[in-house]
Amino acid sequence: MDERSSKYWQERFRQMEEAQHDTSVQKAQEIQEQFDRSLAAIDGKINAWYQRLADNNGVSMQEARKMLDAGELKEFRWNVEEYTRYAEENEISGAWAKQLENASARVHISRLEALKIETQQEVEKLYGNCTDAIDHHIRDTYTSDFYHTAFEVQKGIGVGTAMNRLDPETVEKIVSKPWAVDGKNFSDRLWENKTKLINNMHNSLSRMCITGEAPDRAIEEISKQMGVSKAQAGRVVMTESAAFANKARQDCMEELDVEQFEVVETLDSHTCETCGGMDGKHFPMSEFEVGVTAPPFHPNCRGCTCPYFDDEFDSVGERAARGEDGETYYIPADTTYEEWKKSFVDNGVSDEKFTAQNVVEEARTQSDTHEMNDNIEQRLFGKGIQVNIEGAGKYQEEAFEALKHLDKLTDEYENTVVSYSVGKIPGFQAEMGSAYMMNGKTSVLVSPRAYMANKATDALKLGEKQPLQTTYHEFAHSLSQSREKTDPQFWKEIRKIKREYEGIRGKSNWFDIKISDYASKDVDEFLAEAFTQAKLSDNPSPYSKQVLDVVDKYFKKQSTDGLAEMPDIKFATKKNSAITAKQKFQDTMTVSQAYNELPIKVKQNTSDVTFEFGYDGSACDIWNKTIRVGIGTSKEEVFHEMGHLVENYMMSQADVRKYKEFLVDGLSCNDIMVKTYYDNAGNDIDIYLLKGMNFESEYQSRLYVSNPFDALNGDGTINVDTLGEAISEVFRKYMNGETLSREAQELIEKVIL
Repeated sequence: MDERSSKYWQERFRQMEEAQHDTSVQKAQEIQEQFDRSLAAIDGKINAWYQRLADNNGVSMQEARKMLDAGELKEFRWNVEEYTRYAEENEISGAWAKQLENASARVHISRLEALKIETQQEVEKLYGNCTDAIDHHIRDTYTSDFYHTAFEVQKGIGVGTAMNRLDPETVEKIVSKPWAVDGKNFSDRLWENKTKLINNMHNSLSRMCITGEAPDRAIEEISKQMGVSKAQAGRVVMTESAAFANKARQDCMEELDVEQFEVVETLDSHTCETCGGMDGKHFPMSEFEVGVTAPPFHPNCRGCTCPYFDDEFDSVGERAARGEDGETYYIPADTTYEEWKKSFVDNGVSDEKFTAQNVVEEARTQSDTHEMNDNIEQRLFGKGIQVNIEGAGKYQEEAFEALKHLDKLTDEYENTVVSYSVGKIPGFQAEMGSAYMMNGKTSVLVSPRAYMANKATDALKLGEKQPLQTTYHEFAHSLSQSREKTDPQFWKEIRKIKREYEGIRGKSNWFDIKISDYASKDVDEFLAEAFTQAKLSDNPSPYSKQVLDVVDKYFKKQSTDGLAEMPDIKFATKKNSAITAKQKFQDTMTVSQAYNELPIKVKQNTSDVTFEFGYDGSACDIWNKTIRVGIGTSKEEVFHEMGHLVENYMMSQADVRKYKEFLVDGLSCNDIMVKTYYDNAGNDIDIYLLKGMNFESEYQSRLYVSNPFDALNGDGTINVDTLGEAISEVFRKYMNGETLSREAQELIEKVIL
């Protein structure tokens, strides 16, 4: 390899890294300044609160635990309403928005609780702004480094080709995917820091009141905690932007067919042993892994990557930068980045395409398509048919068209189909399609090739309907394989038609009555091919019509009820969710099965519920009647979250309160224990639980408080308003067929039977 060329690539990409590093430093400073402003705001709120409530030289816990009076409560609610609007408008944590809603609705709230909410609002706002700022910065970093990598490679080689514009949705998926071995992305790390900061801040405020000390010490502690969090936020900016800058270089070099990459480190007195040892090493692109063979190797790592060529320079250029039309476009050495981007990224793109009107129109069309597809999926799920068309690839729309026809077929005929899949299933492989029986039910497997019009048999006379052939063909097999319907008389009539059909083979009018060559294989394929032609062709063979008459006689439904079989529920998917199509289909099936098992009265009272897929864990948005479905959910999870709706929309609140008082009867602060659970992101968190004989499960005893004092009434008894899982766990166990106490059984059956 030409050593001069090696130094050239190292220097060019080191300059890119320095530019990216400087931009990230500036962004980190901007974010850290936000921490300072938030600390000042929290300091002001604590001092103002202390001055209002100070009695002599201190504030007692008793004073802090007093409920807000009418005037204070009105002021507090006004503040909380403002916080809520801000949270919703700026897409701050949905969990925090819900806490604010709950706080606003409470008639009684202590002064300490009010202070905690006011100070936590500053932290939530801070981290919401940080998350948005880092997210935009990382996206910009990825996009910029992708294009600049392409520019440097093509300019260095001297030839170039047009590059596809980066799709914002594609960039979003890339930057949302964790790159580190711990499986966490930047928002996960920020969330962890935020949670620790809030918990420590609340503990400092509680101790301030317990000891009766002035706020100086609490503010000092919060300031130190803020300092730690500020440093962590800066480290996240630097490390994540470095990771995705290198990820952009990887993706770009792979697109340009670069076969090897080299590690380029900043070598100075601060360079660690690991980075120094990796500098100058080169690897195949197949071994590119951020954190392992490519920087960053540690937080604040300043390394980068560049292309590595060990063959003839000219031949590499020809391979890496030939246009789709086979021509090579030469790039002058003095070409600027702006000139290159205009020619090779923006080339031929009309500005009119990107007008606001056209963008809105395109979005509307896509939205309508997705809504239509979701409706089809819902109908099929409601009929017990599991769908997986993830393997359809670029034939997604053709696959959805096939699903619409499958929907019509299952409305018209007795159905034994339990799954429709595009792609491969372990143990099965289809050239075009196959229908196989398991436990008396049929699964249809379709190859993506089946959607290519030129693969269908012209003799079927299907014209533009050719891509649907496989779906109809395999559905016919599902009918013939039905154990309830495949009696000897049915097959006797089909064989008679086939004999007559084969009897005139070779006659002068053979082409007019021919179905297909495949129809002559055996009687089952004759049935499937004839049914397909009769249903899809505008000019079917008379023998196909005869077969259809027999199929209708034995398999056609006497009446159709369409959507009557589908639960009256709505499905949605979380925006920007990483859930795969396959997982979404599985989760939808689980939800449908669980919903179908609900008592009629529950369905009647929750008919407008929406199930929204793609969350890390399941939860219930009570006010909007929305169940947020965790990826890989179970029926038990669905029952549990439905229990929240049962409690809030079907039960007397007096009955609920009476039952909760039964659960905590005789319990005090001595019965509160702390236990480690896992949150939706898989992180361990400490929660408070009650030890009592009346609870149906451990989780039913969970207290929704940040410290034990918040779970107590003024007289030391348990505040039942802090029990959030009392009814949901009862409903889950009831639906799961588990034994309940007499009190729980009577409570639930009073409203659902």
